Amino acid sequence: VEFYPWYTDDGMASQSAPATYTITSGMTAAEINSVIACAAPGSTVTFESGSHPGNLVIPAGREHLTLLLKNGAVINASSPCFDVQADFTTIKAQNIGGAKCVTVAGSNGIDVAAGLRNLTVDGLEITGPGNDGIHFAGVVTDVVLKDNFIHDLAGNGVFFGGQPAALTADGIDIHGNLFQNNGGKRIEAN
Repeated sequence: VEFYPWYTDDGMASQSAPATYTITSGMTAAEINSVIACAAPGSTVTFESGSHPGNLVIPAGREHLTLLLKNGAVINASSPCFDVQADFTTIKAQNIGGAKCVTVAGSNGIDVAAGLRNLTVDGLEITGPGNDGIHFAGVVTDVVLKDNFIHDLAGNGVFFGGQPAALTADGIDIHGNLFQNNGGKRIEAN
């Protein structure tokens, strides 16, 4: 008999088995961040159609999470839509262009911490008036950015704070993205 306890610590902060969580319109950023912070590796967090707050953090230690945005899901950010601090994170739209991250002036669409491995952003629309669409703070390893529509931003579509690195032959995969009406470059790497 296999047994997976709901929580793995006395503080009831971490779950042990992968699960699927549903985020509905009307939930606060704090409620959504609590779900993400407790999700076990391998879990999927699904955002239903409707408006959702930004400033959503994928904290270090929450590796192998998938954030799936259903068609019509809109993340309205007061700071970045997503702040990615964990390895092996996937943020994807149910269908190409079916979900949106709306930034505000002075913030990026997605902030990615330096030193992370394996980030995928797939099929998302990221729009302004914010700074960069996806902002990598430093060197990252193995990145997939595909089929995104990044437009009407004050900065770059994608900014790499350091040259990305690949652990495998296909570790850097950037294709099918559309960049339009951004104040900076489509993709910039320092």
